[in-house]
Amino acid sequence: MVEELKKLLKSEKTEKILTKWIEATMNKLKTIDTEILTSDAYLVFLRARSLVLGVDVEKVFEDLGEVWAAILKGIWKTYTGQWPAMVEFISNSTSTLLFLK
Repeated sequence: MVEELKKLLKSEKTEKILTKWIEATMNKLKTIDTEILTSDAYLVFLRARSLVLGVDVEKVFEDLGEVWAAILKGIWKTYTGQWPAMVEFISNSTSTLLFLK
């Protein structure tokens, strides 16, 4: 296998094929219109920027604070026994997961 690979790499046909392939690739690369690619990439950047600039960051953090408070309240209610449905759900989920193992 190694000897055949060496013969293939030393072959004149391999060199000609690689040379033609490289030339064809270079010619194809020259036909690509980079100005269109650049303008499309810039348009994507501008659209993403306008989307981000339209976000009220302060409101996002306020909402995250409310979500965090709701999570903590749920955990507290679960631990203190004030949310028996969640305790039952957790117990059922745990027993189901242990059963699947």
